[in-house]
Amino acid sequence: MIGVALVFPYLFKMFVWLLRPVYRLLFGFSGEVATRNLNRNLSRTAMTSVILCLGIAMIVLMSSLNSAFIQTYEKIIYSSYGGNLDIEFHHIEKTDLEQLKKIEGVADAQTYPLQSVIWNLHGQKRKLPVYGVGEEWIDRFPLFAVSGKSHSELVSNLEKDELIMDQIAYDVWGGKIGESISLETLQGTRNFKVVAVVNSMKNSGYGAFMREDDFRDSFGLKYERNALVLKDENTTPLELRERVFNQFGGRIMEMFGPEDWVSVISVTYTGAFSIINFLVILSIMISGIGITNTLLINIMERVRELGMMRAVGVTRRQLIRMVLLEGFGIGLAATVTGCIFGILLIYITSTFLEVHSLTYQFGVSWTIILFIGLFGILISLISSFMPAFRAAKTRLSEVLRYE
Repeated sequence: MIGVALVFPYLFKMFVWLLRPVYRLLFGFSGEVATRNLNRNLSRTAMTSVILCLGIAMIVLMSSLNSAFIQTYEKIIYSSYGGNLDIEFHHIEKTDLEQLKKIEGVADAQTYPLQSVIWNLHGQKRKLPVYGVGEEWIDRFPLFAVSGKSHSELVSNLEKDELIMDQIAYDVWGGKIGESISLETLQGTRNFKVVAVVNSMKNSGYGAFMREDDFRDSFGLKYERNALVLKDENTTPLELRERVFNQFGGRIMEMFGPEDWVSVISVTYTGAFSIINFLVILSIMISGIGITNTLLINIMERVRELGMMRAVGVTRRQLIRMVLLEGFGIGLAATVTGCIFGILLIYITSTFLEVHSLTYQFGVSWTIILFIGLFGILISLISSFMPAFRAAKTRLSEVLRYE
């Protein structure tokens, strides 16, 4: 951004050079004078334009980052939620799993154990959700995202007193892979070696995973309360929930699906980015005041020139057109450069996220670019109206009195 600000006067000068034949062809004398005036006091005009340019670039980037974060979390959620529906029962009977599989629209189902375990962290006691996972079903119902190997391979390699930590819990812990954490078990406080770190959206990404049989030996949970469900292609998430609820009714404490998490994440990030976008739009509107100020100063410096032009037959309409074309040129240069710079920022950001193993891919919404571009040009035109009418009100008698 500093680099763009430093080279912008040269970019602006080149842009005016490209704009001159277009203005001359479309607007004749008014266009010729407008492009000439844009090159006068180049540093002042360019700095006014670059403020608008940076504001447009930032709103292009922010509108893209909003969808980027949603895309990232959406992929993680769907790859680590364990299915299309996670049900928490008040209790699960022995026959419930078979009944769940027989419901219309259910492709497969699996129960799993979950326990909030007391975790001794740096002398303090905290709760850590621990999931018991089986290598025979974890590939069909992935509770975490893994790269480089299959879920079942990772789980099958777990030894007794070993577990996998979620990234957020791992960051809270502050240790390293290969070190141990202390958990309260049926046999008292035991150390469990952390052998891997994974990403998951279960419990907002805070938890740990161990083999199902080791889980039962350590925590003695006999009755499971959670079930994962996969739906078939012809069933919608809403239909699946209705049929499950009709079967089990009041025994269900909670049903949550990946689309619910996506909605929560979308609302959260969209709300946060709305505040940022509002501030950027406010800065763009303030830059419009800068355009007005620059044009007014230019008019005050050229008041005698404008009077002489009126004296030789230039009409008020032509003067208004000249100033409007100046403002339009400032805004057009800022808008075009800002959109190009914003697209470059999107590309840089997508490359950065790709390096850090996230999922955002480079992409440009031309509809958003079009609306932002029109908004920038509209701001510049609105900002030019007052200076234009100020120039048109120049009194010929007062000007000529001093010539």
